[in-house]
Amino acid sequence: MALPTRILTGEVQAVFSGDDLIILIDLGVDDLWKKKRVRLHGVDTPNAVNQAPDTEAGKLRAYVREMVRGAKVHITPVSSNASSVVAIIEVERNGELFNLNDDLIAKGYKFKR
Repeated sequence: MALPTRILTGEVQAVFSGDDLIILIDLGVDDLWKKKRVRLHGVDTPNAVNQAPDTEAGKLRAYVREMVRGAKVHITPVSSNASSVVAIIEVERNGELFNLNDDLIAKGYKFKR
């Protein structure tokens, strides 16, 4: 699948882990939306699936949920396959954009090869 050359917008529907989201993406054509799994580029957080809220993974999932709650997100795709998109996510709050990837990387959740 070819990547769009523009930034897409959307709404976060679910947060599985700090770096693994389901986003309803506005495709910009006649109110066409697509639900897609989005992984945060350059970010690696603990897997929060089936983890209790008081664990590091659970707390991080709650943090990301709070950051994106009710906000429009701007999605810059980096790579894509049939099941997911790897992207940079900026959260729109009070007319300003907050880079979620940079925030999590600054907190030490940088993907290491």
